[in-house]
Order: sequence, then C-alpha cells, then structure tokens
Amino acid sequence: MSSKKNNTRKRNVNNLLWLFLSIFVVANVYLSIDSAANGAEISYLEGQERRINDEKNFLSEQLLKTASLKQAEQRANELGFAKPASIVYLNGEESVAKLP
Repeated sequence: MSSKKNNTRKRNVNNLLWLFLSIFVVANVYLSIDSAANGAEISYLEGQERRINDEKNFLSEQLLKTASLKQAEQRANELGFAKPASIVYLNGEESVAKLP
C-alpha cells in the first residue's frame, strides 16, 4: 500500500511540475509576442517623431526666412514700396487738410 501511495504521490508531483512548466512556456511565448509588438510600435512612433521634428525644423527655417527684415524689405520693394526720396515734417501749428 505504501508503494501505491508513493507512486500516486510521484505522479501527482510529476503532473504538477508539467502543469507549471506548461504555464511557464505559455507565459513566456505570450510575453515574447507582446514585447515584439511593443517594439514595433515604438519603432513606428520613433519614425513619426523623426518626421515631425524634420517638419518642425523646416517650418522654423521658413518662418525665419519670411520674418527676417531683409526678406520684408525685399518683399516691400517687389510690391512697389520704396524709401521716400524726401521726408516732410509737419509742424503742429500748420493745418494738414485745410480748405483754401
């Protein structure tokens, strides 16, 4: 009888070990797949970050070019604005839009 108890006990321990081993293998496969998926998502997001940074740098350069005084002066000349040839200062006592 003692031999039967030992055999069933060994079988139960053996079955329990196989159960834990199976659970470990399944968990390991699941975590491997999950980490691979997370790695792909991180790679995609890093690519997006690079693209957005490149676009930001391009837009910053464009803003600096269009907001510069040199560019504004050149654009004003293209539109027909120029520096005045003579400047007339008005005295506060003289009337500007007086009828004759």
